[in-house]
Amino acid sequence: MLVQLPTVPPDLRVFTPVITVRQPFAWAIVAGLKDVENRTWTTPHRGRLYIHAAGRAPRKTLELAATFGLTLPEDAVFSAIIGHVTLADVVTNSRSRWAMRGHHHWVLADAQEYDPPLTCPGRLSLWSYEVPEEEHDGRQTTVGADR
Repeated sequence: MLVQLPTVPPDLRVFTPVITVRQPFAWAIVAGLKDVENRTWTTPHRGRLYIHAAGRAPRKTLELAATFGLTLPEDAVFSAIIGHVTLADVVTNSRSRWAMRGHHHWVLADAQEYDPPLTCPGRLSLWSYEVPEEEHDGRQTTVGADR
């Protein structure tokens, strides 16, 4: 389901974490297909989590995605916040087909894909992004919070 970014007053600053994920995994998350994101680290955050598609899809990532039956969509978006999910929990014993042994399993729910996506460079870890005034057109002006 594609949604517009929420409309809020321009002076309101809402800080919600953003995480960068490589394609096609980022697409699978916002499409509601991937319910666990694997990380070597945990976070105390629970709630809305913005999903940023990384700037490229390395061959190694595409090969890993293929083991899960994923291919890169022809219209895949890169270097953009492409949607959000609810980070419901972080566990180490998820039974999801996406869960990898030895990782923290970020349990994801309520996926929403954005149309249009919000183009911006990504970063490592959890991060925030402030939308330039000329780009937000009344949409939420800040997303994210540093870890």
